[in-house]
Amino acid sequence: MKKMILLLILSMTLISFIEIISFEFIEHPIYSSPLTGASKVDAEDSDNDGDIDLLSGVMNDTGQKVTLFHKNLGGGLYAEPLTIHITASLSKLTNQIFFDYNGDDFPGVLIAEENSSAPLILYLNNGDGTFQTTPVVLDDNSEDVSAIYIADFDGDGKDDILYAYSGFNAQLRWVKNLGGGNFEPPSTLKFLSGDATEIKTGYIDGDSHLDVIMSLISESTKNISFFAGTGSSIGSAQVIVNDVRSLGIALGDFDNDGDIDLVYSEYFVHHVKWFSNDGTANFTNEGDIVDVVIDSPWAIKNIDFNKDGYEDIGFISSGNNTIFIVLNDENGTGNFIASPPLVVTQEKSGLVDIEFADINNDTEGIVDVVSLSSTSSEVAWYETTTTLGVEDNSLETQLILSPNPANNFVRLTNQTNIPLESLAIYDMNGRLVDIISLTNMQLEKQVDVSVLSSGIYLMKILGENASTIKRLIIK
Repeated sequence: MKKMILLLILSMTLISFIEIISFEFIEHPIYSSPLTGASKVDAEDSDNDGDIDLLSGVMNDTGQKVTLFHKNLGGGLYAEPLTIHITASLSKLTNQIFFDYNGDDFPGVLIAEENSSAPLILYLNNGDGTFQTTPVVLDDNSEDVSAIYIADFDGDGKDDILYAYSGFNAQLRWVKNLGGGNFEPPSTLKFLSGDATEIKTGYIDGDSHLDVIMSLISESTKNISFFAGTGSSIGSAQVIVNDVRSLGIALGDFDNDGDIDLVYSEYFVHHVKWFSNDGTANFTNEGDIVDVVIDSPWAIKNIDFNKDGYEDIGFISSGNNTIFIVLNDENGTGNFIASPPLVVTQEKSGLVDIEFADINNDTEGIVDVVSLSSTSSEVAWYETTTTLGVEDNSLETQLILSPNPANNFVRLTNQTNIPLESLAIYDMNGRLVDIISLTNMQLEKQVDVSVLSSGIYLMKILGENASTIKRLIIK
């Protein structure tokens, strides 16, 4: 195993001292083959056991392009992979992702391909973390699918599928989810001026409809464009960034003002930049998120890596064989260059994708890193450990959550004399679910958790000069 120690000095606004955090990344190989080739990796708890499973698109040792399922047995120990799908020899595997199509926390496997008679298919989950052997064909047109994304496009409470054809017939398409594994036939939302390398959605322009942002590339088009959503269609393209070949975009509130902003990579000119949004889809160039040249950046992901309530950025540099994590500033204003980027590894050739999740389900709920490399079709995860230089941990034993497991409400009891400030709730993928103010809390506070789905959550509680993380189980 390889280790890399990095020291990051963070000035904490809630406390009067400097806190030193040491991040250590320990590599754990999961899968490799003698052959080269890989597409994407995805991370999700597919069997509702509280452990993060993986999907990878790789070349196996017999030369087949396969989608592999890696079951987490607990603690980051993965079973031998299960082959979900074999891509035909003349086809290309574009992407494979978990898709919870019926909202039961047992996602299926959605697969997109190029040069295939069925370029979009779904393997249903049997409801126990295993998958059916015959897929549901969602699109049987012989078109190339270049990108896919899951979102509740029409706002009916069920996640739908957005995907893009590439080439002469480039278009954004929508498969409406009817629930229970049933779907409407695909429909075209918009013909496109280029091939979509990324599709992302968010509430960008201030209304109640989900909007779309795509990176588009063709001989005549190189841009990142915004498309206003209506709930059943999208408007004309509004170019945010022109003359850019981007192979990675991420959406998030990077300046903590309540609006969805944009981070993107410029693959051939070696930049990762972010644009702030004023809440009406008017974007402003805020510059690079790092002050060094990044060779061939892509696979941009946003995650609250250090659990401070602010969005951070992770990405790969394929030219430098490096995985970077760039932390937001101490106030969450998007001043990413205030601290040097964290380096997870500098020794991974052929990097094509990364994901972030708590792989080993540790007590602190620390976010780990998953990597996929085309070299030797390698899947690995990097265990993140931290050492806090200065912190008051009396909250660890004297702050009580009950009942736990919980259904609708959980009672937070503070048996210390430390004033509490906030409670942040994260899911097991490290995504921020909610932030609750505790500034007026006395001895106890009842927290409504009825909107949370069944599963395991991490609750980070901040107090005056102190913090702790508690694990909460929702039945």
